[in-house]
Amino acid sequence: MEWTLAGDRKPYYEGIFTAHEDQSWDNAPGKNVLIKALDHKFGQGDLGNSEQLIDLGCGTGFFLNRIHSEVCDSWGLTGVDFAETAIKKGRGRHPDLSLHCQDASATDFPDGQFSVLTNYGSLEHFPNPREGVIESARLLRPGGLFLLMIPTLGVYRSDRDDEGWYEDLSGQPQWNFWRQTWESFFMEAGLVLDETAKAEQFGALKPGVFYFGRKLSESRE
Repeated sequence: MEWTLAGDRKPYYEGIFTAHEDQSWDNAPGKNVLIKALDHKFGQGDLGNSEQLIDLGCGTGFFLNRIHSEVCDSWGLTGVDFAETAIKKGRGRHPDLSLHCQDASATDFPDGQFSVLTNYGSLEHFPNPREGVIESARLLRPGGLFLLMIPTLGVYRSDRDDEGWYEDLSGQPQWNFWRQTWESFFMEAGLVLDETAKAEQFGALKPGVFYFGRKLSESRE
């Protein structure tokens, strides 16, 4: 089944970033899980001092700045968001970050430019989330690491069991899928997922909303 949303969502998010100086999701507890996971992998030597990391749906760059401050200050950090207001504010606040206003499901970066990719609560807002996953895989080098959080039916909410585009628990419209649907997108893109239990060691209270893993080192073709 093809999950594609018609219409331009950009004005909606431009309005959000224009109306609110600070966003509640900047300090979302789940972001601590991603920070701890990155810090652990860096401390264990799975990640080095010169990683190139991209954050899709970066907003104003708050999360990227946390990575710089709390994980490693020598990584190359790049952020992408299609809201011009968010990128403009982010460049003013975090001049050392490389922030770009682009469609995160069709960026102009070369294949395999990044060794690490993060995405927190953004893919479910893409007009076509499947394309967003495929683009994520394209941006990662073979063996590259990805760490994502995606609100997921059966974990994030239990009041509905139908997949589709409708408001989340906070009233914001988004795609709502079961985990197996998200996993099918990752499998198609050549992204291998870790077991959900791995997120628990980094403090995840709802490990089923976290998607950690690596890009296949070799083509399956």
